[in-house]
Amino acid sequence: MRDDHGPDDESRQPEELKKSKTMRKKEMLELQKLGERLIDLPASYLKKSGIPGELLEAVLAAKKISTFGARKRQRQYIGAIMREVDPDLIRRTLDEFGQTAMK
Repeated sequence: MRDDHGPDDESRQPEELKKSKTMRKKEMLELQKLGERLIDLPASYLKKSGIPGELLEAVLAAKKISTFGARKRQRQYIGAIMREVDPDLIRRTLDEFGQTAMK
């Protein structure tokens, strides 16, 4: 007898099973764009922001990369890390910086 469910189907949340591939891709691109905005923030602010260690290291590394292809791969890596991080934390960090920059 064949099992129609893959090994990951049981570990996924019900809402994840309902999302289409297009929706998941759109969410990943949004996370990647948030990551790009993080790269634009000053390193001194990033270090004080409370961003998780692995994400912080990846963002700081991206700031040092000058070649287009390598920078693109690093942005994709940042997007992958951000899937494990609360996106609201990142949005708050960006909003707080925007408010302090306006003062």
